[in-house]
Amino acid sequence: MLAASLRVEAVAVAAAAVLVLLLSPAAVVVVAGQHDYGDALHKSILFFEGQRSGRLPPDQRLRWRRDSGLHDGAAAGVDLTGGYYDAGDNVKFGFPMAFTATLMSWGLIDFGRSFGPHKEEARKAVRWATDYLMKATAKPNTVYVQVGDAFRDHSCWERPEDMDTPRTVYKVDPSHPGSDVAAETAAALAAGSIVFRDADPVYSKRLLDRAIAVFEFADKYRGPYSSSLHDAVCPCYCDFSGYKDELLWGAAWLHKASRRREYREYIKKNEVVLGASESINEFGWDNKHAGINVLISKEVLMGKDEYFQSFRVNADNFMCSLLPGISNHPQIQYSPGGLLFKVGGSNMQHVTSLSFLLLAYSNYLSHAGARVSCGAGGSASPTQLRRVAKRQVDYILGDNPLRMSYMVGYGARFPRRIHHRGSSLPSVAAHPARIGCKGGAAYYASAAPNPNLLVGAVVGGPSDATDAFPDARAVFQQSEPTTYINAPLMGLLAYFSAHPNPAEGKLKSRTSVMTNQAPPLQMAVSSTGNLTSDDDVACADLRSCHLALSSRAGSALPLSNSGVDDSLSSTPSPESSPVPASCLSMCKKWPSDVVPLASSLQRRHQLPPAPRQRLRLHLLRHRRPSSSSSSAAAARGLSLSSPPSRAASPCCCCCCSSSSSKETPMSVPSVVLRSRKNDDPVD
Repeated sequence: MLAASLRVEAVAVAAAAVLVLLLSPAAVVVVAGQHDYGDALHKSILFFEGQRSGRLPPDQRLRWRRDSGLHDGAAAGVDLTGGYYDAGDNVKFGFPMAFTATLMSWGLIDFGRSFGPHKEEARKAVRWATDYLMKATAKPNTVYVQVGDAFRDHSCWERPEDMDTPRTVYKVDPSHPGSDVAAETAAALAAGSIVFRDADPVYSKRLLDRAIAVFEFADKYRGPYSSSLHDAVCPCYCDFSGYKDELLWGAAWLHKASRRREYREYIKKNEVVLGASESINEFGWDNKHAGINVLISKEVLMGKDEYFQSFRVNADNFMCSLLPGISNHPQIQYSPGGLLFKVGGSNMQHVTSLSFLLLAYSNYLSHAGARVSCGAGGSASPTQLRRVAKRQVDYILGDNPLRMSYMVGYGARFPRRIHHRGSSLPSVAAHPARIGCKGGAAYYASAAPNPNLLVGAVVGGPSDATDAFPDARAVFQQSEPTTYINAPLMGLLAYFSAHPNPAEGKLKSRTSVMTNQAPPLQMAVSSTGNLTSDDDVACADLRSCHLALSSRAGSALPLSNSGVDDSLSSTPSPESSPVPASCLSMCKKWPSDVVPLASSLQRRHQLPPAPRQRLRLHLLRHRRPSSSSSSAAAARGLSLSSPPSRAASPCCCCCCSSSSSKETPMSVPSVVLRSRKNDDPVD
């Protein structure tokens, strides 16, 4: 097969790229930049124009693209032109396309005002998807869920304008049920109806009416589409989580769009039967459980329906599992550079979708004046959720060890060899002659940058704890963009373009005094194990303040007027060992969500008992300032290591034990989310 030969031919290319780009991230300092979130938002929307199928409109801005797939559906007697190619291939997969439309709409619904001048182009991006989904559901009790033979398509490397592989049409109907893809399609149409409610009321009503009919079909004829159409949709988009989550997800969106009591009753009746609290550790095109609980929790937080209180409890538990240093059973890990990751390929899909949930939930909490309850008396503020979400967005835009943006066209350095057929092959304007199925092999294996910039595309990115990224087409798990990576990112970028400070200006003066770095990932933990409020003074333990300032200065500060006390064998009281005024004044300014206490960290992370003199609290990775560079580093998670030297500490927000001579990260359990095409033998 072509793909196999392409992989062999590209080994040298990939190896060369790895040697060039796989720097030693641990040795690279992460410096926070000032990002133009509005520009990134504009580009993230522009990406969808590069994914368009069908006849392109006169206002198409990515001019290297041309019309494609103009006869899609003709063989089955239906019009299935339009819609989006999901990633770097030329197949139209209905399941991820519907999820993409739902998430784009959710961003516009929650953060519409923040889109500013980009709101209309965002609505156009949604409509390109919903117009197609309306065509795919035009026949009652039928949903057309895929156009194109994935295996034949993936054996070729050709432009969508030239594709000559079979455009096979696949559908679900009463004899071949697909409750998962049908209910997700209903959710997309319902969410879209809210987006167009004011801008185009007639179109909005058509979307809602169709959503109601499609959901009725999904619920009446139950079954997973992976069983009905296994050979066509697997392994690319098998539904591993089953169809029950999509039924609840679809009902939740129909309730939000229609406010009909029947959907409220459906959710109440089926909460347990359809497993609302099961597998609430993921969110993406396959698993909707976390999204269901966050979406429905708004009803509780806004005081509209107390019956749904259990959904808020589920949402709180999920949020706590995402916060570094809070949960004893975290569902994700963070890389040394601060990137959220799950094992598997296309990691940025987790980064953007989970960050979107953090931001959406923080918004609901803020309006309700509420906090996240993390059990055992612990809690987190909306600001803390927003900080974690913003840290992920900033990582994507360039605040990472490689100092590169993972969005094509944003920043000075970004991926140049993305796994994308249209981008990597000469445009029709530059090369009018047709490039056949096998004719693209040389371009696939080339070490040259892609000739066409797919502006705004966010690639799969680093996929493990190394923060490494090979800019190579052959490594599709990391170099391929997808629509469902960009979809939730639109809402995130819109919000931060209007609110660049996660604290809404509340902590601006304090954080600017203390650091120019991106907000650390760790949350504040008080001596009682609770997350402290944003306005609390984190000086419950003056020793912690001393250590914080020592870490900041790169050397010990005197604890008393009589000299330097570098012993941790005891904790001096303010009376017995006066703390310098500089320490007290700076400690009072130190953001409380940056200063955890050693005692609570020891308890919360179940560290083995150790004498106090063997524990040191270090808030940030630091180096002794030099004349050539300033000290700046990314915040990291907890680890156990030996006491750091004065010259350069290997610890950051960690308890350091003298029993170990080098830094050893704590074991953090993770949950694997099967990402797109992890098992794809071809692409």
